[in-house]
Amino acid sequence: MKEPLRFFNDERELLLELQGVHGGSVKYPQQMFNCSKCFKDFFVPYACERHNSKCSVPITNVIFKGEDVLISKIKDKTNKKLINALCELAYFSKREQRVDFVLTNSRENFNETHPVYALFKSQKLIGYMAYGKQKLIDKNGESFFPWVLLDMYVIRTHRRKGYASLLYNKSIEDLNQKYEDIFYSIPLTNDSFHFLKSKNLNKINVKMISGWSPNIPLEDLRKSKF
Repeated sequence: MKEPLRFFNDERELLLELQGVHGGSVKYPQQMFNCSKCFKDFFVPYACERHNSKCSVPITNVIFKGEDVLISKIKDKTNKKLINALCELAYFSKREQRVDFVLTNSRENFNETHPVYALFKSQKLIGYMAYGKQKLIDKNGESFFPWVLLDMYVIRTHRRKGYASLLYNKSIEDLNQKYEDIFYSIPLTNDSFHFLKSKNLNKINVKMISGWSPNIPLEDLRKSKF
């Protein structure tokens, strides 16, 4: 193939399990081939190669431009191809978090109060962070609306290289927030814990289905089952 497939075998297996696919094709059993631009999946490599040679995902509303890295803020649904690519990528996040739904596919996302920040390297999508401004009730019964980090994912070949940290910093800056004011939706993956610890966040505000809790120690949260 002219361009190598993006995913490792373990990530292809994640997609297989998610979509209930028990085999790829007769010639390529137990395999899926993914476009490295839009993440559409194929049963055979030559179909993927043909699609990949023509595929392009437009990058709009760039908020940061580095040497070979771009960050785009998606706050409306005009760029449908990019949104579709993000939703495909979100299936891997779903599998890692072991949840029954895909947060980034929510119809509430991709607007001013639920923006998604997309990370590109060499013009290719490699990750995202999805935020939401959600209503919570404090101990006095008063409503407040903090920013909640609902979902985040960086493909495995690009982890522990500083890309997630860059995306996190720039998204927080764009939201005009402080790190300690952000709430985090759970469950969190092991890689998410490592990432938050690398940001010197020993305690975080947690958003749960049943409510919220402030300043939970990361180690306590990791040992708990929510």
